[in-house]
Amino acid sequence: MGIIKAGFGLALLGAVAFGGDYCNVNDRIFHPVQYQDKKVEQGYFSKPFELEKKIVVNNKGNLETYVVTLDQKLPVLQGKIGPQIGDSDYIWSNFPQEQRDALIAKGWPSMDEQKRMELAKPMLADLVGKFYTSFLGQLGLK
Repeated sequence: MGIIKAGFGLALLGAVAFGGDYCNVNDRIFHPVQYQDKKVEQGYFSKPFELEKKIVVNNKGNLETYVVTLDQKLPVLQGKIGPQIGDSDYIWSNFPQEQRDALIAKGWPSMDEQKRMELAKPMLADLVGKFYTSFLGQLGLK
């Protein structure tokens, strides 16, 4: 009878450990209590206890990793030197305008001529179109 109780106890303990891990008990219950008197450092995500890691199997049978909040599901991609959270469009849109301008100013001189032309052509075409339309408008020909 003692062996059965011990076996049942181990099974129960394993179920609780698995269930707690599966439900992310540390991040959802213990950490908010443990760190309740701490402020989030300026510039860091303001709701750290909402972050969750999800690993899923895609339709090809391969693993994908995501960081999930209440509002978003961001892919964890392989960056040049480590993990990259979110795709490049998401990362770029998350930069303040001043940082975007600084990155563009820093990157433009180091770009080869062909790449610069590739990026500039649509902007120049738009600029010429606006100038032409404005010019025709001033002549009354628009």
